[in-house]
Amino acid sequence: MKIEEIYGDLPTLETDRLILRKMTMEDAEDLFAYGSNEEAAKYVTWDVHKTIEDSRNFIDFVLNQYENKKVAPWAIEYKENGRMIGTIDFVWWQPRHNSAEIGYVIAPAYWGRGIATEAALAIIAFGFKNMDLVRIQAKCFVDNIGSARVMEKAGMSFEGINRKAMYIKGKHHDLKTYSILKEEFILLQKRKVKMEIRQIDITDKETAREVLGIQLPSYKVEAALIDFYGIPPLKDTVETLMECGETFLGYYENGILCGAISFKAENGVVDIHRLMVHPNHFRKGIARRLLREVEKATESAAAMIVSTGSKNSPAIRFYETNGFRKAGEERLAEGVSITHFEKRKGN
Repeated sequence: MKIEEIYGDLPTLETDRLILRKMTMEDAEDLFAYGSNEEAAKYVTWDVHKTIEDSRNFIDFVLNQYENKKVAPWAIEYKENGRMIGTIDFVWWQPRHNSAEIGYVIAPAYWGRGIATEAALAIIAFGFKNMDLVRIQAKCFVDNIGSARVMEKAGMSFEGINRKAMYIKGKHHDLKTYSILKEEFILLQKRKVKMEIRQIDITDKETAREVLGIQLPSYKVEAALIDFYGIPPLKDTVETLMECGETFLGYYENGILCGAISFKAENGVVDIHRLMVHPNHFRKGIARRLLREVEKATESAAAMIVSTGSKNSPAIRFYETNGFRKAGEERLAEGVSITHFEKRKGN
């Protein structure tokens, strides 16, 4: 297959949360929002965008690549808000050897949500199915732990370190190399995890015991973050869970409970009492899926409220990026407070 056959009209790809599409000049502000961020530019070949003109010039270059049927990136659009939050592409492609390399960049505000992995899996699948590839690789700086994790979650295998393999910004860098073969990807797809979200009966003793088994390790992580181990979820027992009166939804992978959310709905307000994911399953988008499931189940409600430790930065970032707004703060003990959040219908 020739490069022109793919890049003559770059196809739009869609995943659960993302649309991978051609970049347009209307993306300039979104590109500048993360392109001007030092953290976003830390591990890439391009320099920080100083002005929006830098972003426009880059987009102009990409549009020219599209027009001339050359390798160019997909814009990553986040369905929830329609913003362009990054790019992903085959940074090189050797049709003769049926081999290619992918590269990606994600806006820091969207790190830690599995977005890069979701996008990577989409173009890996496209590469093997539509580009006759037999091998796809990716590289990252040795200290870029997040990018290495993306490659591992996408099913790639670590091959080794290429010493001083790239000269960027005045310095030679060692690069980690990961790869996946077509037959490996096909096998992974066949072994795909079966995921399910369903309501669970917390009044059942064994179910309550199962929930407690993920609640304690999950909330111990929060307790460590806020440096306070007196939070109510760590005081629960099987019996107190059975008597809590909350509605529970559980997230299962191959029949194993990995996360849960509980709530009470009254007078048009949904009060989220607990949202937990076992630490072994962090960074897989489970909390987001559980939250969305509650939103669907209570779509007639006017508002949703939730609270978390004021020092729990990951939780605060999670709720804010999912449409919640701070509604107040409450002091629990010396140096310890909780932040209340609210999400009105339509937010």
